[in-house]
Amino acid sequence: PFDTKFEFILQFEKILGDMKSKNPETYGRNLEQAVEAGVFGVPFYIVRETGQRFWGQDRLDFLDRHLA
Repeated sequence: PFDTKFEFILQFEKILGDMKSKNPETYGRNLEQAVEAGVFGVPFYIVRETGQRFWGQDRLDFLDRHLA
């Protein structure tokens, strides 16, 4: 649990920085694939069978209904 939104952002940036420095090839490949798929935020879900896209934590109910 984080005390503030700012603390969460700092932790996220540290994790992202670690990913970039430890696995730059993997990070670059994943980023390229995400951009090609039209991902513009997180969390972002794409259902392979239908191509339907869901963006945001508040859309998980829609994703659940789509998969049912």
